[in-house]
Amino acid sequence: MNRAIVFGVGKNLFDITTKGLSIIYKSQIIALTDNDSTLWGQLIDDNTVIPPDDINDLKFDVVIVTPLLSEAIVNQLLDMNIPTSKIKVLSLRYIPIVEMFSYIDFSNKNILEIGCGDGDLTKAIASDFSPELITGIDYNLAWWNTDEQKGDNWRIIFGDATTLEFEDNSFDNVISISTLEHISGISQALSEIRRVLKPGGRFFSTHNTPIWTSASGHHFIDENSDWNYEHLKLIPAWGHLYLTENEMLVHLEEINTPHVLANRIINHIYHSRTINRYSRTSLINQLINSKMVIRLLSEDVSFSRYHLVPERERERERERERERESLR
Repeated sequence: MNRAIVFGVGKNLFDITTKGLSIIYKSQIIALTDNDSTLWGQLIDDNTVIPPDDINDLKFDVVIVTPLLSEAIVNQLLDMNIPTSKIKVLSLRYIPIVEMFSYIDFSNKNILEIGCGDGDLTKAIASDFSPELITGIDYNLAWWNTDEQKGDNWRIIFGDATTLEFEDNSFDNVISISTLEHISGISQALSEIRRVLKPGGRFFSTHNTPIWTSASGHHFIDENSDWNYEHLKLIPAWGHLYLTENEMLVHLEEINTPHVLANRIINHIYHSRTINRYSRTSLINQLINSKMVIRLLSEDVSFSRYHLVPERERERERERERERESLR
């Protein structure tokens, strides 16, 4: 088994779980490191946090880099003469798995993933964590340019979370990543999830930012394109909430947004059926009233959209925040 050092023990999109990283990278975690000097010397998950400069004093096979914005850290490690072959950057597809390790046991279990998208996470769990069967469902497989398919211990099929076509007590665990904000009938979906879970089964859901609390909760993606940073600059932070449809159109015209693109933005924000508009309170109340026992309900209220936009735009956002603070 590899000897591994984990670089990045602060709170990114998840609280680090060394058990999950050990299994994913088939490694024994021997130390943690971080550029934050206030963490040095602390004991976390039975490992001591050391300064990055001390890495080369240890015998290791791999450095696992966990922060999402990892380019600077990779360059830092290369400057320390650590070869590329020993640097592993945590894949985005594994982040939800790391989060789930404290709650979900995949081995030899029957798993349901709701909102599987292109099936990447479904297949990753199937190939690396030995479930008996994992079924991924999505309401709009065509949007993901995929179709129904299956492998030895996985399958991807069309499915509606509000009317699950499975027998009662079918699954050991149900998982859902970044999906609840796309479901209009959340109460009905939670009822269906409870129905198909076996007694003692667990439901794990994460990254479910209500549109009402997210600066970029409009989720606008132009036709035939990936998430586009330029679109984030067109729509003011929380503009999908405080601007009326006409006000948004005026704003887009004032910044010379192409007419076709402006209409697509308007139609998506104000008329799309793929994003619900539940408030934070409404979402939490539906979770509480689901008749499932809640083992953990946590929120990250420090989310900033700064990491979604280029650095040159971030200072403009900071200036706006300072202006709002001065008016209070």
